[in-house]
Amino acid sequence: MADDKDKLNQHDETNEYQFHDDEVPYNYEYDETTPKSSSTDPVSDAGEAPQSSSGKKPLRKLIVVVVILVIVFVVFEVVHRMKEKEATTQRTPAPSSKAVKTNPTMVQAHSVSMSPKPFPEKKPAANAATQMQNPNDAALAEQKKENTDLKQQLEALKSSSTQQIDSLKAAQDASQTQVSDLKGRVSDLNAQLDAVNQSLQSVSGKLSDMQARAAKERAWRAQAKARHDAAVRHDKRYFVEAVIPGRAWLKAKDGSTVTVAVGDVLPGYGKIVSINPYSGVVMTSQGRLPYGITG
Repeated sequence: MADDKDKLNQHDETNEYQFHDDEVPYNYEYDETTPKSSSTDPVSDAGEAPQSSSGKKPLRKLIVVVVILVIVFVVFEVVHRMKEKEATTQRTPAPSSKAVKTNPTMVQAHSVSMSPKPFPEKKPAANAATQMQNPNDAALAEQKKENTDLKQQLEALKSSSTQQIDSLKAAQDASQTQVSDLKGRVSDLNAQLDAVNQSLQSVSGKLSDMQARAAKERAWRAQAKARHDAAVRHDKRYFVEAVIPGRAWLKAKDGSTVTVAVGDVLPGYGKIVSINPYSGVVMTSQGRLPYGITG
């Protein structure tokens, strides 16, 4: 490989100072210091010198312009590749060194020999593919990371929602159990209230019966007392024998006597209500006791 480069350099150096009239349009190098072949005829040289000098001035200008353009192009390529290398290094952590590597041999050949050799073939497709692949890989990696984060967040939300739903279901079941217990207790209370109502109704019925029996008994006793009083009055037939203020002496038909005052109860006649010492009349709750045997 080194021998080939040396031969190429030697060939460039030997061809650097060889010019032919038919190669002028394709030759981009010209050495102004190359000595011209001297003519043996000074007269003919003097006559031809102005003509050859005037014919080669446009050619020299053209060559100078071409050389300047080549140098500018080479410098532009070097700067452009260096910028691409820096941009690739900033975008990707491990950029490919082959994609932005500059060929120093070709740059030196262009700058020194200025021969019409073809420029080194660039590989824009590979560089573009690498530059496009690296951002795409980074974007895909970032998208995958975002997707992973979103999946994790969704899983966390799903787990949290499941736990909350389970806790809500447990609370709902507990509430339903409590409601069922309360319903059972209310049913028991209603049953107890029904039993109490039935008991009250039974007691009320019994009380009504007792009251009815008591009323009947009171009526019977009243009737019996009335009959007894009537019988006593019929047997005793009390009358006032003597009277003083606040007290009276009563005498029965059978000859028995009794002393009464206001408020005393006389069998068969009831309670003593008043005693009139002037008229000799004694008033009872059942009637009037006359004074003397004529009563």
